[in-house]
Amino acid sequence: MEFIFHERRIKSPLTVSKYHLYLRDLFNFLKENNKLVKDFDIPSCLLFLRDLKRQKRPWPHVVSSVRAFIRYSCERNLLGDCNFFRWDKILCLHRPRNPQLPSYYSKEEIEKLLVTIDRSSPKGKRDYAMILLAARYGLRASDIVGVTYANFEWELNRLSLVQTKTGKPVSFPLSEEIGSAIIDYIKFGRPEIDSPYVFLEHMAPYQRISPQALPGIVSEWMLSAQIDISTRKHGPHSLRHSLAINLFENGETPSVISEILGHSNLSTTLNYVKVDLKHLRQCALEVPQIPEFFYLDIYEKENW
Repeated sequence: MEFIFHERRIKSPLTVSKYHLYLRDLFNFLKENNKLVKDFDIPSCLLFLRDLKRQKRPWPHVVSSVRAFIRYSCERNLLGDCNFFRWDKILCLHRPRNPQLPSYYSKEEIEKLLVTIDRSSPKGKRDYAMILLAARYGLRASDIVGVTYANFEWELNRLSLVQTKTGKPVSFPLSEEIGSAIIDYIKFGRPEIDSPYVFLEHMAPYQRISPQALPGIVSEWMLSAQIDISTRKHGPHSLRHSLAINLFENGETPSVISEILGHSNLSTTLNYVKVDLKHLRQCALEVPQIPEFFYLDIYEKENW
């Protein structure tokens, strides 16, 4: 599809994959109604949206994907009605003026979660390392599962990567806590297969773990830790929110937090810290200084 090829040049791979997934709803609708794209008009769109609600499909994702496709089609006169202003009236996602505050967890809850993870098993070693990356660095699920050996600069005690969502490079000092967890998993938990990705499934064919699997993993260990998740979101993004909120409570400025989280827009950071400060708790820890070549020595001794 020309639209997908066009978007690949200007949008992140994550956004393009979302378009590819959710535009299937539109093309299935066109196929079922014997219509071509050029025949799709506003009355047809209203029927499509009605069916979408009836099928209980993920409304915001589908509508935003269709909206992007319609804009592209209008700009190239591919529709009978190419006045995007009219389309935008029915495809605009209305955001609430006071959106729900982001879910966050206290320092005590984060520590309880981490202590609960069973690190005696290969799965537990993997889950512990991944959850640490979310809780201490605020990494998104897509970036955690995308971590490769090349992202670790052991001689500099540093983890560097380019964010999947924004394309923005970020870099973090490797704390002893996180570096040791990564090494423990690679040496004693990771399946011995040739793959550039660090985090793998633990069942054949041992593929890179999917980002969609991380919310379930975090929820599993939160429930094991008997943390109340009944009124809060409980995936890796909630750990990202928790880090941002605690940094803000500890006196960091939004611009610094924005840089740490790799936000491309400061307004996104401000949404993260829009909380009731009376109920904040600390859940971010300072990164201790690590001697130069600390991890490089371990790396060389193990003959990696």
